[in-house]
Amino acid sequence: MDLGQKLYDKAPEILSRSAKEYLKKYLDSEDFENREKHGNCSNENNHKLMLQKVEFLFEISKSKEETDFAVKAAIKWAKNVFEERKDREKAAFEIGNILNHLAISASMQNLPSECSCKLNFPLILPPSPTPFKILPKRVRVKVAGRMDIAGGWTDTPPITYELKSPHVLNAAINVDGEKPIKAEIYPLDHLSGLWISTGEGTLRCFETKNEIIENAQKPSESCSLICAVIVASGILEKLESKKWSKDTASFCAKSKQLQFESGDIKFGGLFIQCHSNLPHGSGLGTSSILSGAVLAGLWTLFCKKFSNDDIIKGVLKVEQYHTTGGGWQDQLGGIIPGIKLGALSSNHSVTYRILPLPKPFEESLNQRLFLIYTGKTRLAKNLLQTVLLNWIQRDLDIVLAFEKLASEAETAAEQITAGIFPCEIAESYHEIKKKLAIGSEPIFVGDLIKDLKSAGIVEAAWIAGAGGGGFLYVYLKENISRADLENHISNFLEYSLLKVSSVKIDNNPMEIEIH
Repeated sequence: MDLGQKLYDKAPEILSRSAKEYLKKYLDSEDFENREKHGNCSNENNHKLMLQKVEFLFEISKSKEETDFAVKAAIKWAKNVFEERKDREKAAFEIGNILNHLAISASMQNLPSECSCKLNFPLILPPSPTPFKILPKRVRVKVAGRMDIAGGWTDTPPITYELKSPHVLNAAINVDGEKPIKAEIYPLDHLSGLWISTGEGTLRCFETKNEIIENAQKPSESCSLICAVIVASGILEKLESKKWSKDTASFCAKSKQLQFESGDIKFGGLFIQCHSNLPHGSGLGTSSILSGAVLAGLWTLFCKKFSNDDIIKGVLKVEQYHTTGGGWQDQLGGIIPGIKLGALSSNHSVTYRILPLPKPFEESLNQRLFLIYTGKTRLAKNLLQTVLLNWIQRDLDIVLAFEKLASEAETAAEQITAGIFPCEIAESYHEIKKKLAIGSEPIFVGDLIKDLKSAGIVEAAWIAGAGGGGFLYVYLKENISRADLENHISNFLEYSLLKVSSVKIDNNPMEIEIH
């Protein structure tokens, strides 16, 4: 391997390790906030321009030579800022954070087509062989939640494409007897624009394609996820090509209003209503599964031929376009029946094997698996960035942790097939999550787990999803009931407000209704 290729492959690692050095300088400093602040306005402007150039270079780089050039420009920018700023401790902190951001951006720069929002994006699917003759009034999609049992984090780009054999074991679940995630899509005859209701009292209207695209890449904005789904679904592409087939003046005059078309049926607007019974940040994959539900609803309404594999791939692209960077296990868990082992094929497609469950074992799981909502929610993107940086730096312990996650998911699948719940592996998975991202187990949650185990209530307990709060999964000991669990919790003031929810393995996790 030549030096250029080596630098290209290690660009994220070089940036991240440089960031670590600057952040160490910051942490080793003494009370920089009390020092006199100095600065040269002209130099600051030059540094900003140089940083903008560096960001642009990473954005457009498509070869090892271009990435090489961008890395060198970033290191040069960092050195100049640090040497010319008099408040060096503060400068080191700012430089470290920016270099870490660039390291993550560089690591995501050359994702394969299956995941990329640059290649084969948006998804253009073939038309359904049976288009609607009369436009439906509503398409409703209901989807299960996702319980992750082992292997999580190995599905996350770019980690999932760099591991030798990523594997995830998870289950589609009903919560308290219901499919918890729902999306309803209505075509509007007499109202134009895209209307979105998130189920949290938010209702927004987008009148142009540009408004949708602009909002789609701002995760902190309301309705941005659904805007990203709209873009990724491909329904706007036909709309634009139709308009451009007319003369330019006509296009410019009408571009202020969105118009939609399903087969040969035209309509003025679209209303998307989303609802989840799960709290935000619950750890059950709500955002990704909701994206899959909306994709399925849109493709149904717009008469597209699609499969579950298209939904899995589509959500992967949505996550990257939305800049939240999620993986493939959530949508796999929510839309594919039962308990399954997910993996990647040689061409980067997501594959899965649904595990056969003996009926008595499945009934036992439904009686012994429960959720406890801790109320300690988190934004997955924050934990994701921490984990990505740990992976990028390629510390041996971190690499071995990811390899263990993947191998234990395979072993857990063998145990499930044999009618044994993999308690030890689920708890090992929990411990590895804590190792990958500090803060993934809040002190309160750790104390709750210790208490439930010492009281002989649970066989295993592990945090849901990326961690940091939300739901806690528990697998009860034999002859322990839900009432026993709830009674134990109610005896302690600090746990008295915790809510217990039932879990049922869902063998028909996605339902699409056309009205």
